[in-house]
Amino acid sequence: MLDDSRYRLLESRLEETVQQSMNIKEEKISTLDKKLQESKALNVALRAELTTAHKTVNALSQKQEEQKNTSRQFSDGDRSQGSATAELLRIKDHLIDVEKSNASLQTESSLLKDQIKQLENQNISLNNQMVALQLHTLLSECVSDGPECCAARSSHSLGDGGRVVAATV
Repeated sequence: MLDDSRYRLLESRLEETVQQSMNIKEEKISTLDKKLQESKALNVALRAELTTAHKTVNALSQKQEEQKNTSRQFSDGDRSQGSATAELLRIKDHLIDVEKSNASLQTESSLLKDQIKQLENQNISLNNQMVALQLHTLLSECVSDGPECCAARSSHSLGDGGRVVAATV
């Protein structure tokens, strides 16, 4: 009787601990999913900005080329070409920054996906451990109480799986 209460107490404590661990893992997974969604949204925005920057660079390059070809006055041509060149360099620098940020976000996204997979695997492992402990506890109780109680407990504790355990005892 004392062993039975100890088993039940240990089982309930273990189940509480496993449940708490699973809740924490689920919260972490949820948080990581949110971060992943935020990263994806930022990635989409940065890609749009990158596309716009590419178009702007191309337009400015084309404009600069047109000005170079059509300009007859050196002084006016030099000022506008210098201005366009400065703008082109500024946009290229911005484009480089956007590409670096995009690469960083893609790396972070990949790492978050890997972390989610690890947490899901840990969650599955904890569930398997809990089922194994329940089976072990059930078998221990069946051995100590005798086969007549085993069938009732196994079907009550484990549902359909209990019938298989009871048949094997």
